[in-house]
Amino acid sequence: MLKFKLFAVAAVAMLAFTACGSSAPKADASSAVESAAKDASSAVESAGKEVSSAAESAAKDASSAVESASSEAESKKDSVASEASSESGAETTAVESTTAK
Repeated sequence: MLKFKLFAVAAVAMLAFTACGSSAPKADASSAVESAAKDASSAVESAGKEVSSAAESAAKDASSAVESASSEAESKKDSVASEASSESGAETTAVESTTAK
């Protein structure tokens, strides 16, 4: 009978020991891993949105700069053409006045 009581106490102690260490830490670790995965996913998504926004802004700035440079080049081209035309007209007037004498 004493052997039976010792066996029963040992069995209960072993069950209690294995029950304490088996499920609780696994559940905590699993939820911690899931939480970390969600945090990482949201961080990547947020970073992706920021990069996309920065790329769109850079594209708009570049497009604006190209339009501005093109407009400035067109303006300078017109200015040079106008100056060349007026110089050509002055030379023609000088030639006509020399020829008329």
